[in-house]
Parts: sequence; structure tokens; C-alpha cells
Amino acid sequence: MKTLTKFKFPGIDKIKQSYSQSNQDLFVLSMLNGQTDGVFLELGGAHPTRHNNTYLLESSFNWSGISMDNNMYGGVPGGKDWRPSDWKTQRPNTKLILDDALNTDYSKLLKDYDKQLDYLQLDIDCNVAQLEIMKKIIKTGHRFSVITFETDFYSLSYENDTEYVNNKKEVKEVFEAAGYKLLVENVGVKNGMTEESSYGQLVPFEDWWIDVSAIDKDIYSLFEDTGNAVVEPDYIFKCKQWFEE
Repeated sequence: MKTLTKFKFPGIDKIKQSYSQSNQDLFVLSMLNGQTDGVFLELGGAHPTRHNNTYLLESSFNWSGISMDNNMYGGVPGGKDWRPSDWKTQRPNTKLILDDALNTDYSKLLKDYDKQLDYLQLDIDCNVAQLEIMKKIIKTGHRFSVITFETDFYSLSYENDTEYVNNKKEVKEVFEAAGYKLLVENVGVKNGMTEESSYGQLVPFEDWWIDVSAIDKDIYSLFEDTGNAVVEPDYIFKCKQWFEE
């Protein structure tokens, strides 16, 4: 197998596919140089394998962590409801918590973990709530080397929505004040929501942040934001086909 990623991290040759929507799992592994035995906090885990950002990390690189969700919907087009037992059988290294992420005590949740953790996913489909969660996490003193923050910034109405734009601005202010760097803004995904006028188009839905004190500059500089309005996931990984037999 020949890899076509921008950075060939250790262990990449054994990867057959990305399980994420926009290759977030490959991005995390790239930033952390193929790290094994990493630790994640996944807020909005949904299905244990489909469109999941941590399944590859756990199944192929022996990561472990916490996944939190407050419903039992698969979260993908045509996806079936998942059950807690699905996580138990398919994700043995992950502690599943069915709860409201906004009302979680993160000091208590993370008290047994190191202050520097590896990956945080914020994907609970509510930007305002996600920002409040991030503020709570920052107060615990825990830091994450890589953070993917879903914005769903794909509707023209959002761009013209003052409250939404101001929220996105505040997100940047909070993250930057905490010492994080916005490495890639407006990562795109194919819009599968039939009620949207942008159905089938590549639309911006996520921002990717890093803790520069934990990531090798020679690595993250390869993935600097392109400056495009919407960043194609395949651009992040060099070309439209990540793996070639």
C-alpha cells in the first residue's frame, strides 16, 4: 500500500481506511506522529464505528478514553440506532457515558487523567453549548494536543446571522487566550441534509485546533490552513485519493 498523505507517520501503512467524515482520525494521527496508547475525550460520539473519529485510534493504535453522548441515534445518513452494548463489544477501551455534556463536571470526569491529554472532539450540534463546555474544560487545567470543533458553519444564513458570527468569533478568542492555534478553519464535508439548498455540496462544518507546545512544528506546518473559504479534506492529505494500492 502506498500512502499519499502529506506526512507519513509511523503505522500509517497498516491503515486501510478512515472512519471519520472528513479524515479527522488521520489528522489526529498525523499531528501526533502516529502516537500509540493515546487518550481522548469524545463529546458527541454517536455510533461506535461509523463516522467516528476515535475508532481507528483505538482499534489500530491502542488508544483509550471517554465517549459521551445523550442519545442513541447512529448520527449518519441511513444509520441505525446504536446500543450501549455495541460500544462494549466494538470499543472495549472506551468508557461510554450517556449524559448531557453541558451539565458534566469535567473536574470530576478528568480527575484521574494527566493534565495533558491527546485529543478532544467537540461535536454536540450546538455551538453555544460547545463553547460553554470548552470554557469548563479549560478551567480544569487539562489541555488537549489536538481539538476538532464542529461549527456547522455551512449555511449562508449563518454567515449573515450576527449571533452565530459573534459566537464563532468568541470561540476563537477563548481558544487563543488558552494558547491554542487554529490550524485549519472551515474543514468541509458533503452536505447530506436534504432540506438545505447546499445539499450535495462541500460545506464548512468544523475547525481544527492544536496545542503548539505539544505538536512538532515541522509536522503541523505541513497542514497550515490554505486560506480557502472551504478546505477540502483531501487537500489536507495531499490529493483526492489517500491510499493507492
